[in-house]
Amino acid sequence: MNVTVDDARQLIAYDPPGIWIQNAVCETCFSSDPAKMLDLPQASLNSTWTMANFDFSAPVVGGGLTFQGTAIHAYFVAIYRDRLNPPLGPSSLRFLVDGELHTALPVDIATPPFSQLTDPTIEFLPSLPLFSVRDLPIGQHSLRFEWTHQGVLPPIVLALDYLEYTTLDASASGAGGAARPTAPVSPTGSSSSFSSAQPSPVQSIVEAAPLAAAAPPTSTSRFSTRIRTALEAPSVTPQLADPNPNPDDSPGPSPTGSQSDSGGGLPIGVIVGAALGGAALLFLIIFAICCFRRRRSANRKKKHKQVTLSMDFDCPPYPGGPLEDEVPPAYADIIPFTLRAHYGDGLGLNKSG
Repeated sequence: MNVTVDDARQLIAYDPPGIWIQNAVCETCFSSDPAKMLDLPQASLNSTWTMANFDFSAPVVGGGLTFQGTAIHAYFVAIYRDRLNPPLGPSSLRFLVDGELHTALPVDIATPPFSQLTDPTIEFLPSLPLFSVRDLPIGQHSLRFEWTHQGVLPPIVLALDYLEYTTLDASASGAGGAARPTAPVSPTGSSSSFSSAQPSPVQSIVEAAPLAAAAPPTSTSRFSTRIRTALEAPSVTPQLADPNPNPDDSPGPSPTGSQSDSGGGLPIGVIVGAALGGAALLFLIIFAICCFRRRRSANRKKKHKQVTLSMDFDCPPYPGGPLEDEVPPAYADIIPFTLRAHYGDGLGLNKSG
């Protein structure tokens, strides 16, 4: 059973941090035909690749994988750096198995398979089987690959596409199976010739581990990078009739057989923009309600003040004059009669006195 580990999986440990950059190309790559840059995502497994960044401070950049199996194969993408102004710096690609140097491959425009880039119509070579080893003892093994340079820009840029190993353990196809990241290993032993033998897959299973975050480029890099989102590559319509890869197909990538790791959800920017717009609309509604309530309260206070002022008036005088001077007519005749009955009319008093 063959297990395919894509370059973007966390199962592969890259070092130093920030030197390997996912889905990027160098500034001068595709200088003679920039339109061919759009073919790179379609020619890579799951539309991803991890490029080895040139850096003076890191003459050796590498990565590794620990696996349970009997064979392993490495597939790379080779890109011509600058056809208009070809650099001449030498570089090499080394492969170590279980800490021992197994293969040292010169990365040169005159060395096969890189010599195919001398064709002016070819800007990059996808899915190159640059390493293959079989007949390993059953058990745990480690593979480490190292790209070395001598401080001068080499003519070819390398990017890892995917690794594939053969295992007898069916559980390795699950998330976090037998494959685990491996730490850098010092090279020992002697070099051997490049092996171009193709693997003989029985069943191809894509490792279902979580994607690794793309490392940012370092400030000491001699060339800038362009992330794949800037390439504006056309999106491929998913095949609804066959959403999963066919296990009987070959492990090599194809534009219609590979699946993209990206989800089909809405972009984060659209979601954030909609949330901010909704919050702003809610704020405007609350603000309008507050202004309406304040204006209504002010109108009520003004109306209440006007009513209070209109009720502050003088009472009209009692009809007929002041109350103290008013004598009811019913008692006007009684009072003089009563006085005369008890006290007389006053004439007798005056006489006796």
